[in-house]
Amino acid sequence: MNSFRDLFGSRRRETPRLPVRWFIDLQLPGSEQYVGFFTCDISVLGLRLVGEDSDAFERTLDDRGLTHMRLRFPGHYEPLPLVEVELKWGMGPDGNFQTGWRFTQVPEEVEELLQAFIDDHADEVLEEGG
Repeated sequence: MNSFRDLFGSRRRETPRLPVRWFIDLQLPGSEQYVGFFTCDISVLGLRLVGEDSDAFERTLDDRGLTHMRLRFPGHYEPLPLVEVELKWGMGPDGNFQTGWRFTQVPEEVEELLQAFIDDHADEVLEEGG
């Protein structure tokens, strides 16, 4: 039988999260326009973004609750393929509204860059609850 912590605590996050302050773009549905946000942290499964309020994020979602994201890695200046992401949660006050996003489709080039970045910064991994 699984313990409570296994179900709702430490086992919930099995991949390392790194604190990062990157500027990324979320695509507006049905357009070639983007809205920029800053990351708080990132893992191979997804990331956390901060913005003004929930409306700022909601307008980027299609009818399935998905959008496309363009990640920008430090030191990598060529545009990368878009990543499909799903909004999983949102909370916080206006001016510091945070959202959690899960990657649903990641092009191989982006996946390799992300894994390499996380591997290169393993000493900066956030502790659970951090």
